[in-house]
Amino acid sequence: MNVNVFWVRPAKQELAIVERLLAPRGTLHLCYGYERPGATRSADVVETLTSNLSAASLSVDEVVLPSAGSSHMLAVTASSGRV
Repeated sequence: MNVNVFWVRPAKQELAIVERLLAPRGTLHLCYGYERPGATRSADVVETLTSNLSAASLSVDEVVLPSAGSSHMLAVTASSGRV
C-alpha cells in the first residue's frame, strides 16, 4: 500500500482494521514512493511508520531504504503476531 494515512497521523482506526483483516502471520507492505525521499525524510517516515505499526500490535519485520541507482521507494514490511 502506498497510503499517506499511515505516516501522517497515528491511523489507529485504519491499522486496527488492517490488523483484524490480516491472516494469522499475514504481511503488510507499506511503501513511500512519491519521490526519492532524502535521508532525513526517510528517517522521519520510518520512525513514524514503525511507531504507528507497533502501537497497533504489528511487528516491523523489514525496512528497505532507497539507495542511489535503485528504486525510489522506501518500504516497510510488518506482520500480524496472531497465530
